[in-house]
Amino acid sequence: MRRLTILLLAALALPLFAEQDPGTKFAVAIEDGDVDAVKALLKSGLSTETSIDYGDHKITPLLKAAWDGEAEIVSTLLEAGAKINARSTDTLETPLINAVSRGHMEVIALLLAKKADVAPKTKFDFNAFTIAVAAGKQDIAAMLLDAGANVEVGASGLSPLQFAASAGNVEMIRFLARRGANVNAGVKSGGQTALLSAIYGAHPEAVQALIELKADVNAKTKDGDTPLSAAAKGDQEDIIKLLKAAGAKK
Repeated sequence: MRRLTILLLAALALPLFAEQDPGTKFAVAIEDGDVDAVKALLKSGLSTETSIDYGDHKITPLLKAAWDGEAEIVSTLLEAGAKINARSTDTLETPLINAVSRGHMEVIALLLAKKADVAPKTKFDFNAFTIAVAAGKQDIAAMLLDAGANVEVGASGLSPLQFAASAGNVEMIRFLARRGANVNAGVKSGGQTALLSAIYGAHPEAVQALIELKADVNAKTKDGDTPLSAAAKGDQEDIIKLLKAAGAKK
């Protein structure tokens, strides 16, 4: 009786699997990490660009595999001709951006080896490099710079160095400076500098690091803010001492 019940349930389940749309079939195979299933779907004639739909968020199998960190499936899809720089429909992520967002090193290395474009930005103005910097992922940031990422291209009006300064990430600040970031970007235009970003974020260690990197302690914004005035507004006595010791003036 039990065997009959199991067979009946299996028979009832078959139509459900048969009725899955192509995108769902790819999604299930990728979530299961089933390379053979992905190969079978491709062999059946399904396109590498088959849409996997999550409401308005529509992605390709490669975008999902990169997000899930399935390196072997990523490789399989690329070998089958998948578009390496495909974009999600609503947020405009690429496979590389997805892999960077999730910290999947093997997938990142694979995509970069296949010449994935490092420049595209998401709907929210972030590219892969800025995402890595904002997340404090120095190893990934280094890989992206080696692949041609621009150390000065940030998001929402802030440079990568400003993101690092705002977060108080001293190691990232020093790394970016070593890789060519302009410590005094914004000084000539009267914009916000990395030093001001560190002060606004109340990070004395970051302020000290930027001073050591020759940040302009007297740079003035168009609104009249200087590092000293910004620190004074925040009652940051420790930062005021650092700035004055470095030659800052009112």
